[in-house]
Amino acid sequence: MIMNCPIMLLTALSIATPDIVSGDFPPDVRVARVSEEQSNTAVAPPSVRVTRSKSDPNRWSCEFTYRPDRPADSVHLAGDFNGWNPNANPMTLTGDGRYRTTVKLDEGTRYYKFVVDGDSWRPDPLNPDSVHDGHGGANSTLRLGPEAGLDPERSKAGDDAIEPAALEHEPARPIYRQILPDGRYLLRYRTLGGDCTGVRLSIEHFGNEPMQLANSDGLFDFWEIAVDQEADDHRYTFIVEDGEFKVRDESIYTLEQPQDGVHRTPDWAKDAIWYQIMIDRFRNGTTEND
Repeated sequence: MIMNCPIMLLTALSIATPDIVSGDFPPDVRVARVSEEQSNTAVAPPSVRVTRSKSDPNRWSCEFTYRPDRPADSVHLAGDFNGWNPNANPMTLTGDGRYRTTVKLDEGTRYYKFVVDGDSWRPDPLNPDSVHDGHGGANSTLRLGPEAGLDPERSKAGDDAIEPAALEHEPARPIYRQILPDGRYLLRYRTLGGDCTGVRLSIEHFGNEPMQLANSDGLFDFWEIAVDQEADDHRYTFIVEDGEFKVRDESIYTLEQPQDGVHRTPDWAKDAIWYQIMIDRFRNGTTEND
């Protein structure tokens, strides 16, 4: 199901009939799975035409269209999917005065802008769905796959139901797994905002430990826990609880040190010149407290 903004998405959310996993590890808990209907859902503005890939169901073909409000020499597409590189995805001027480009994107919530003439960053004027960019502007939002239908207003802790489409742990991303200065691992897990009463980390041979609610951004809750290095190379997963109802993450992960570091500098920023202004003097507003 593909919906154009600003029409509200009305896809019914439900947990598919889950599996039962036996044994000490993985835990003997139902496995949360996303329904096929949720997987085929997307919310896109009229300026973006999206199609789910047949060869890779987790990827989407997205054609972006943009008409500048003034004549332009060049327009590029930049977003979280290309490291916000203003040169990575050039757009082609077509006969109707619009610029177009097609990219393959992973499912999830993607953020983007159009870069006009190399230095003017513009949000999509046809997309009302946006978030603050931290610089006084906005990043346009594109929602692909199961996340497209998430709505924390329809969730309620203690209702014995958990939204599987919101469950996420991506070890390759520092927000979900990183090494602390004391050598311990910091693990994080994402759930729909206000949807569950707790999350437990389950590590092979180490048992289950409760995680702490670390942050909420309105749409998602993020849970975290620090783990000693003794758990190196052990498998782990997560158990999500809502009252007496429990499900576990469908994936099994391995606790291991990153091979090539965690943080990478985007190619477009490697040769950039950065300036830091260190202010050491201020206007003396009153001499009474000198």
